[in-house]
Amino acid sequence: MEQSKSKGPTALAVFDPATDKIESVFRPELASISEVLLGVDRITPYAVGLGEGRGGFKPLKAGPELTLMRALAPTFPGEIATPVQFSENGSKALIAVGGDVSPTRYYLHDKQTNKLSELGSARAWLNPDLLSPTEVIEIKTRDGLTLESYLTLPKGASKSAPAPMVLNPHGGPFGVRDSWGFDTETQLLASRGYAVLKVNFRGSGGYGDAFRQAGHKQWGQAMQNDLSDAVSAILKRGDVDAKRLAVYGASYGGYAALMAGATEADRYRAVVSYVGVADLELMYSRGDIEDTLYGTRFLERTLGKSNLAGLSPVNLAGQIKAPVMIVHGARDQRVPIAHAERMRSALKAAGNPPEWLVKSKEEHGFADTKNQLEMYQALITFLDKHVKSEKKTATTTANSKP
Repeated sequence: MEQSKSKGPTALAVFDPATDKIESVFRPELASISEVLLGVDRITPYAVGLGEGRGGFKPLKAGPELTLMRALAPTFPGEIATPVQFSENGSKALIAVGGDVSPTRYYLHDKQTNKLSELGSARAWLNPDLLSPTEVIEIKTRDGLTLESYLTLPKGASKSAPAPMVLNPHGGPFGVRDSWGFDTETQLLASRGYAVLKVNFRGSGGYGDAFRQAGHKQWGQAMQNDLSDAVSAILKRGDVDAKRLAVYGASYGGYAALMAGATEADRYRAVVSYVGVADLELMYSRGDIEDTLYGTRFLERTLGKSNLAGLSPVNLAGQIKAPVMIVHGARDQRVPIAHAERMRSALKAAGNPPEWLVKSKEEHGFADTKNQLEMYQALITFLDKHVKSEKKTATTTANSKP
């Protein structure tokens, strides 16, 4: 794989050591290729995975592998069926199948009989008919960047019955991205009546170095503007209710959620930070990132040191009108519990005490199934209380500022 001189998306190329030349095989326009599929010989690529839109594959070389992929497509409409591994003689193939309303499942294809045998499925108990499809939407930012975003509408959402929506920024933020496909949190929220918007804001991975570096030192600034621009674009459609919006994110996403609540206080009716960053200055003194020289230099390069106090939600708590829920693990080394504790104190001082869920044995994200269940139940209850109703709750009104 190679990257263009303009630091664009990762492409596929062939290097000839005899001539010391590189020949481009396939160069995508927007997002980097996601994978290279090798044929029966385990050497020759026959297709590359597309990282943009709904994914899928770009054929490279005609042959039995590509013939099989194309033959499988009608059997799994709306999904992506991928031969991921072959037996040595090519007589059998392992097939991965999945989509936005179907978790990945695996089949064995027998070339001689042309039969598919299902081997196993993740979350086989889920009924695809009860799940909600995800739409890929390209959004232009105020400064001209193209952002890939993913909108999942709940059943029944329409212009005549617009749905409440949860903006769900991803963590990272650098090098991480959202993709089209099955997502458990998205389907959980959609099943409870919420639209879900995921945005690959600048800094996200998969779109080349230039796009990723455009997010450097833009915490709370251009990256935050990208989220705001995406929400504004979605609201123009009419099938999402502008008066019933929430923002929920984890890690960096938690930071972005708190900043959204502070910088767009009249837009959101609920804010949820899960293991989220609240104090940017604290990033340089607490946590496992600053423990190494590499980590410190990474922070200097991507976070910077300019106006960290002014870009920290802990210092903007008085601007947040919406109810806030804070979820954290007491043993979190990536984003220490001090972030959550300082944010809670600041919100209390501002007259907006948050709902609080901390687990003593959890780290950066809950691993225990019982704790996960408790967290998601609390999340849905919190959203239902403050967002789902057509009329603002008394709590929200009480927390509002003139």
